[in-house]
Formats: sequence, structure tokens, C-alpha cells
Amino acid sequence: MDSDRWPLQTVRLPPALEALAFWTAIVLPTIYVPLLFLGLYSLQRQLLFVLLLVLNALTILLGQGHRRARTR
Repeated sequence: MDSDRWPLQTVRLPPALEALAFWTAIVLPTIYVPLLFLGLYSLQRQLLFVLLLVLNALTILLGQGHRRARTR
């Protein structure tokens, strides 16, 4: 394992899952940014917001290799 890489960067997902993670990472902000503008007044909205942020971070990490392998 390279010392300058995150542990998740060494995991190779099937291309379809990698593509799904990549595009999910792109689409998720369209859900949580409007949620911010509507307000995080209730505990449910706050938990949903945190869950969406964590999910977005995870999909960014898992989907970052999408199409990268083809260009090398």
C-alpha cells in the first residue's frame, strides 16, 4: 500500500459500483444544500443533514477512481 493514499483508495470496486458512487457524490449536494436553506430546526432534519454529509463523503472516497483507471 502506498503511504500517500487513503485506505479506501486501495480498494477496487467493480466499475458499476464505482460509477454509482461517483454519480451519487455529485447528486447528493442537490439534496442537502436546499435542506440547509429550509433550516435545520428539528432533530430529524439535523440527523438527515449529518447522514447525507457522511454519505456524501463516503461516496466521494469510493467513487474517486471512476474512469481514472482507463486514462492511465
